Amino acid sequence: MTLPGGVGGGLLGVLLLACSDPAGPSLSDEPRLVLQIIPGSNWNNLPNDQATITAARIAGSTLHLTVQYGGGCNSHRFALVAGTSFGESLPLYTMLRLAHDGSRDPCEALITRQLEVDLSPIVPLVQQAGGSALRFDVVEPDGRVSSVGELLLTF
Repeated sequence: MTLPGGVGGGLLGVLLLACSDPAGPSLSDEPRLVLQIIPGSNWNNLPNDQATITAARIAGSTLHLTVQYGGGCNSHRFALVAGTSFGESLPLYTMLRLAHDGSRDPCEALITRQLEVDLSPIVPLVQQAGGSALRFDVVEPDGRVSSVGELLLTF
């Protein structure tokens, strides 16, 4: 099975129950976000304005991201999205996708922004699939796996 966005490799599709808008994620210009679980999401349809994740760490169930992008004139909105597939591994593995809408910002200043993402919505889904931890990579809006490396959420 292939993860949304064409990223694949021996994945076990696990049907997970989650409440979310099937039309897509809710984007926010706030620094605090909540992970959005979107079953059957097509990552190619997510906002994909360029943004680079320069640092990431987990504290408790919060993912702290440092993101850089060009702009400075318009509001920039973000969302972090998970699909419903886990890799066949222990701990379970998945990929999360950062969506970015730059509101057609014509400015070119290099903006560095801190985002905090509550990952707790995925915990019951991982537990339902028999896991007690989740390994994941974050995919940047252009489809590249972030260079910050694999992260581990334990609970």
